[in-house]
Amino acid sequence: TLCPLVAPLALVGFSLRRLVYGYLIVFAETKKPDLGGTFWVTFVHQMQAATTIYCVLMVGVLSAQSPTIWPMVMAATAFAWSQLVFLRLDLSLDWTRLPL
Repeated sequence: TLCPLVAPLALVGFSLRRLVYGYLIVFAETKKPDLGGTFWVTFVHQMQAATTIYCVLMVGVLSAQSPTIWPMVMAATAFAWSQLVFLRLDLSLDWTRLPL
């Protein structure tokens, strides 16, 4: 990892979120109409953007810290693959209507 303090802080943060959202899902939220398609597509786009940012970060870190070029090349390959998957998903996924 990039920073040794990230893991314990993430554990605390995820534990608190688990408590809060566990309560909200069971007791505080009311039933709402289904908008899963819109939320799912937005979630997938945001996860792809986060993956792209992470790949760019790792290419920079590996290019600065590795003694050879090969770790950076592998991270750049992962970046290229994430972009290819993002474009393929964006172009081929028609989520606005059901196939009949």
